[in-house]
Order: sequence, then C-alpha cells, then structure tokens
Amino acid sequence: TAQRAFIGGGYGNKMHGIAGSYGSIVGGTSNEMYGTAFYNSIVGGVYNKIVGTLSVDGAISYSSILGSVITGGKLNKITEGFWGLIGNGRSNEIGESINQNYYSTILNGQNNRIISDVAWHYYGHILGGSGHTILSTAHSSAIIGATDLTAHTPSTTYLGGAHAHGKV
Repeated sequence: TAQRAFIGGGYGNKMHGIAGSYGSIVGGTSNEMYGTAFYNSIVGGVYNKIVGTLSVDGAISYSSILGSVITGGKLNKITEGFWGLIGNGRSNEIGESINQNYYSTILNGQNNRIISDVAWHYYGHILGGSGHTILSTAHSSAIIGATDLTAHTPSTTYLGGAHAHGKV
C-alpha cells in the first residue's frame, strides 16, 4: 500500500499498490498512480496517469518511475522513467516500453511522445506542437513547435519552418 502519500482535493483520484509512496495527487479529476512509483506528483488535470512496473536487478527490486510530475492537462501519461515532466497539454506520453526515459520533458502540445523503443533514452524535450515523437536514439534532442516531427538523431534540435534573426 501507499506510504506517506497524499491525495488532496479533486474528485475520483486514486493511488493503487505502492504507487503513491511519498507521492501526491492534488486536485483534478480521475487522476491515478499505480504500480511501483515513488516521489511522484500529479497536480490538477483530468485522467492523467503515472505508472510504474516492478523491475528486478538480481535480488534488488526498485521503482521503475521516480520523481516525475504531471501538472494539469488531460490524458497525459508517464511510464517507465525517472525525473520526467509533462506540463499541461493533452494525450502526451513519456514512456511506452520496457526501457527507461531519464530527464524527459513535454510542455503543452497534443499527442506528443518520448519513447525508449530500443534502448534507454536521456534528455528528450518537446516544447509545444502536436504529433511529435522522440525515439530512444535521439539522446539530448529537442523538438520545438510545428507538427508531426520525429527525432532520431542525438544532440539535435528539430524545428518546423525556423526563422533566425541575427547570428546563428
């Protein structure tokens, strides 16, 4: 069961299993945390989820999601990751596989995904726009604005219709 967890305000918010250990859901409607997830928060929003699955390394079990936050929005989900952030938006997702995502961020936008499809992924960031995907091969990459861009190259910034003023 959840230890040192807090659900304050809102309606229909839930924590299952040990998901809410040291976690919080503040406000919002029908938000959930379940699986093995520690030190996470959902603040406001509707139908947002933070989900962890139990990972075993030898005899040591550990949480597969740690220190992640969803603020507002609707139908946003973080799975299999550490220190992720989804800030508002709709139907955005960090996770989606058995590999981990580290330090990933989606701010606003809709239907954006950061996935660790073939390996662990680090430092992926999507700022606005819709329909974007950052693949696990694109470590330290960002997508800014536009629609339907896919990041696959590491250390690259993807822009749609970029205009530069001054020196680039």
